[in-house]
Amino acid sequence: MNSVTLIDRYVDTAMRTVPGRQRSDLSAELRALIADQVDARVESGEAPDEAEVAVLTGLGDPDKLAAGYTGRQLHLIGPRYFLTWWRLLKVLLWVVLPGVALGVSLGLAINGGSVGGIVATAAVVLVHAAVHLGFWTTLLFAIIERMSAGAPSPWAVDSLPEPRLTDVSLVDVVGAVLIRLGLAGYLVFDHFVLPTLSSPNIDRGVSLFDADLWPVWMLGFFAVLGLDIALVVVVYLVGRWTTPLAVVRAILTAIGCAATIWLLVRGELVNPVILESLTDVSSGGVALSILTTVVAFGIVGIATWHTIHTFSKARA
Repeated sequence: MNSVTLIDRYVDTAMRTVPGRQRSDLSAELRALIADQVDARVESGEAPDEAEVAVLTGLGDPDKLAAGYTGRQLHLIGPRYFLTWWRLLKVLLWVVLPGVALGVSLGLAINGGSVGGIVATAAVVLVHAAVHLGFWTTLLFAIIERMSAGAPSPWAVDSLPEPRLTDVSLVDVVGAVLIRLGLAGYLVFDHFVLPTLSSPNIDRGVSLFDADLWPVWMLGFFAVLGLDIALVVVVYLVGRWTTPLAVVRAILTAIGCAATIWLLVRGELVNPVILESLTDVSSGGVALSILTTVVAFGIVGIATWHTIHTFSKARA
């Protein structure tokens, strides 16, 4: 009865993952390769058993060796498509997840969900969405890599982008400053001018914002707006957004967003006359509640996108 040698075990293990039509030829080729290397070591003075172990150890994992023979990939996504996969996945996560969180939270808030319930549900949905995005994107690229043939298109020097001397142009700065000054100007106009334009048949109530916001809240808002204008100028002088500057922008955005939502939810942001009219035309103020929720989530969504966009510029 013939005993099973280490070489037999090695070749048998390697051939398990080889297609049947190739198994016979590759098995003979592998045995010949091992025999030649063992004979060479024996001729140099090694014992047959030691030479056999040394040769098989040098060949390495038989499954990996067989994959090399058959051209079978041992990775899910290789270097050919890895960067494309990673870039697409990051874009999907940045774009889809905030939208999912906003949509789920908005729906729960309109249906009267508690803050804790909204946060918990949104967190669970976000985890599920992230897992699905990662799984299906990875599966798609794995299939594409295994179905595609040929070498990838060679990288060319002509594809290099032009260097960016600055991320912020003078036009950007002037536009940003004008927008902020225009907003400040409207707030002054809304409080001091619009009430004087009311018709004799309408009481003081044309202003959009609550008059009680003056002077404390409005002065605070002007202070944040002034700091933001100064920040835009600093970014222009530096030449680009940096992480510290992006953090300052995020803090200013968070302060403005939190204060606005606080006033909105408490009913202290908009002119009470307008709020009363919205309550009158809705059933128990349902329309006003829905509108408040939608506006609040819109503010959060815009602030979040603005912050993410700023940090993406800082990392570019």
